[in-house]
Amino acid sequence: MTMDPFSVVVGTYSVVDISTRLVRFLRSFKDSVAGTKDELESLEHEINSIQSISESIKDSFEDEVKNCSGVSVADPTKAESLWRNVSNTLRSCERRLGDLAEILQHVAGEKSEDNGKGNKDHKYTATFESWKLQLRKNSKSAKIGQIQSDLVGYKHTLSLSLTLIGV
Repeated sequence: MTMDPFSVVVGTYSVVDISTRLVRFLRSFKDSVAGTKDELESLEHEINSIQSISESIKDSFEDEVKNCSGVSVADPTKAESLWRNVSNTLRSCERRLGDLAEILQHVAGEKSEDNGKGNKDHKYTATFESWKLQLRKNSKSAKIGQIQSDLVGYKHTLSLSLTLIGV
């Protein structure tokens, strides 16, 4: 069974892309949600770590492809298996990041039309919006926690894989 080398590259690009978009979103989102700053910073840290590891894996893969043309690897089956596992982990990670993006978009929700412009009750509208946001966040808190736990697992798996790649 041969492994498609493009799946690793595509997987890393996808993870890096969605990670970048999620980090941007989290940065703006954490500013708008009172009381959850630490949770969001922790989640942002995990995503940044996954993004960094994914970029290192992509670089390692590209280096290996450049340097291995015509070179015999000691045990090509193990190398192929490792890259296949990396590719599978990247795809799983990409799916969970997509799940997280959907949840966060739901939690962020839609703001009221007036956004307080020209409304003397802006203070009350902003408070109400903040409460709605917090309630939506609380309703998804367990799912967000599970996804964060999964992301920590993917981060460790990818980090270990990166170490093995370098051996």
